[in-house]
Parts: sequence; C-alpha cells; structure tokens
Amino acid sequence: MSEVQAVAWDTLLLKNKLTVYPLTYYTRRPQVEVLGLTGLVRFDTTGVRSHFSLDVVTLLDEGLVPLGRWTPEGFSASGADNRTRVVPSIKNQNLTVTTLLVRN
Repeated sequence: MSEVQAVAWDTLLLKNKLTVYPLTYYTRRPQVEVLGLTGLVRFDTTGVRSHFSLDVVTLLDEGLVPLGRWTPEGFSASGADNRTRVVPSIKNQNLTVTTLLVRN
C-alpha cells in the first residue's frame, strides 16, 4: 500500500469514528490493505475481500467448540468426526463476513 493511499485512508477514518464503507470506496483503489485487530484485511481491485480465513465454530453447552477452518481454497475440518457433521450442513450456504473499520 502506498503512502498516498495510507493518507487518504486516515483522512476518511478521521471524519467518522465508526464507519462502514460501501464497496464503491474500495473499487477506486488498486488494492487496499489494513492491519486489523484480527490480522491483515485485504481487498482486491474489485472490492472483494481476499486472502483471509475463518475459524468455524459451534456453540455447545460447554461453550464454543472449533470445527475447522475455512479459506478461499476450501474447508478443512479439525477431526474426522467433525467432517461428517459439518460439511453437509454448510454445503451450498452463503456465509456473510462483516468488516468494520474503527478509529479510536
């Protein structure tokens, strides 16, 4: 990310303390990268978030239990017993991932 993009990014963040930017903001940039609380947040030239992974968990009586990890390359279960339980339930499902930009 160039210094010019970083300055423009900071200027937009200073205008509002909590802002959710539409995809049209990202499409004006060749590529946007920001180091967030959970790691690197990267958007490609079309405004789609890229290079990320998601931990898939389920809520049981004993708390959140990890089931596996999803990446753009696919899903990998954390155990054989989880594989048969998880994969059919998320097949053909759309998952929404939200990224919020916050300035303290």
